[in-house]
Amino acid sequence: MAAFRLADLARELGARVVGDPDLVLNGPAPLDRAGPGDLSFLANPLYRNLAASSLAGAVLLRPADHAALENPESRSWLLHDNPYEAFARALELFFPPRTEWPATIHPSAVIAEDAVLGEGCHVGPHVVIEAGASIGRASVLLAGCVIHEQVRIGDHCLLHAGSQVRERCVLGDRVVLQNGAVIGSEGFGYAPGADGVIRKIPQTGIVILADDVEIGANACVDRATMGATEIGAGCKIDNLVQVAHNVLIGAGTMVAALTGIAGSARLGARCVIGGHSAISGHLKIGDGVMLGGFSGITASAPDGVRLAGFPAVSHESFLAQSAALRKLPALRKTIKDLEERLARLEAGSAGEDE
Repeated sequence: MAAFRLADLARELGARVVGDPDLVLNGPAPLDRAGPGDLSFLANPLYRNLAASSLAGAVLLRPADHAALENPESRSWLLHDNPYEAFARALELFFPPRTEWPATIHPSAVIAEDAVLGEGCHVGPHVVIEAGASIGRASVLLAGCVIHEQVRIGDHCLLHAGSQVRERCVLGDRVVLQNGAVIGSEGFGYAPGADGVIRKIPQTGIVILADDVEIGANACVDRATMGATEIGAGCKIDNLVQVAHNVLIGAGTMVAALTGIAGSARLGARCVIGGHSAISGHLKIGDGVMLGGFSGITASAPDGVRLAGFPAVSHESFLAQSAALRKLPALRKTIKDLEERLARLEAGSAGEDE
């Protein structure tokens, strides 16, 4: 891991130094665990007190958060308008990602005679590449990857150990598959017959992943029944996400872990889907939609809305409902007390009538 002077980090990140520009930082650390040689960051103003008490040598934060601190002279600071994004870049500086692999083919790999490998490919141990598959320039297939027949993979892709791409699916350039990801598994299509037999519907389509898509560990993107399941350019799909057959996801959308997207749903561009959400089939979700974690989407949504809860409602309504739910025990007691008072009043009134 590299070490950096604060001034050098500021130059690389486009940040402004407040404090000692010659301070040497040896690595990143969270605010509550950082020491004098560490860089930490503050992106959420709720944690200003933690930033103020942190032992970090320097903290990356917004100018407004720095101005709100009571004792900013306690350490050095890096000021940046987007500290979260800047800290991500700092992590890459301290821990440069591996970008180069030797152009070698491990002797244990099994490669069909008519498979095509572009210049500079790396093929790791026990990789299987079936008939008619083509792999683009400088793509990397790590141990145990399986590339089925007639698959097309673009340039500079990285397929981590144990990932699979099923027959005829297409990956664009710079696609990343994390460990255990499965692209093109058969969609969940069955037709119950009058005789009680459940018949499998052949899944004849493919999956298309556009350029710069990343699929998380053990996530599954099912092939279409007919046509294609499509993931747009730059989409980021987290671990353990299920994308069903014929789903279309627009460019730049992010889907957090444990989310399930049912068949033929359409998600727009630049959506953010919170973890453990569920989206019903055949719905249309507009561009720029944000779903809170554990959302259940049972109706289509227009562009730009923020939804949460199950069934999902506007974020504001969800907060109001959540606040009301917390008051239910007290409200129930109040109603019970009122019922008892009313019963006593009615009993007294009945006695007077007699």
